[in-house]
Amino acid sequence: MKQLLLARGARPQPWTIAMAHDVREAERMLAADASEELARELTWSAACNGCPAIVDMALARLRWAADDARWHWILIQPIRSVGDRAEEEDYFRCMAALLKHGIDPNVARRGETALHYTAARANPTEAQRVRFAAMLLDHGARLDVRDDLLRSRPLGWACRWGRQELVELLIARGAPVAEPEAEGWATPLAWAIKMGHAEVAEFLRGLGAA
Repeated sequence: MKQLLLARGARPQPWTIAMAHDVREAERMLAADASEELARELTWSAACNGCPAIVDMALARLRWAADDARWHWILIQPIRSVGDRAEEEDYFRCMAALLKHGIDPNVARRGETALHYTAARANPTEAQRVRFAAMLLDHGARLDVRDDLLRSRPLGWACRWGRQELVELLIARGAPVAEPEAEGWATPLAWAIKMGHAEVAEFLRGLGAA
């Protein structure tokens, strides 16, 4: 069916190629089209669909600065899509490829970095969430960035969504429990209390949060 469609003029789209993990077709497309747009589409859609081979291939064509804001959409794709999948390791390989490429893990959208996103996204399991966060931290993700909407650091986001394991990781990696400079409603403890995460709140109090 695929060959019939192609023979009659059908044009494969980058995201369908990435979804099918069709590495050979991705290679053919990149050989025929040197545009940045194709490389971008293949990179983000391959990262979204857990195909590290296509990520590696297409990523080499993107020569944006490490802190270019366009990287944010690409960097969050493995986190966005991993879920409870049998091939979860491929999503970590995709993230490793992106970080190895030199992307600044602190690129942000409305002040929200990939570390903030890791805290909020419902899709990953808690073990996956912690592993992604550790990868980002190992490559320089900052713990002191406040987003524009919730005016909170990644720890505050983790407390808002009740991510106990992530809270413990961020604190172990240096996130301060007390944030005297934060607005009163935007501290980690305030978020845990407001959103009804009693265990997180108790944990923070045990570490001296007030």
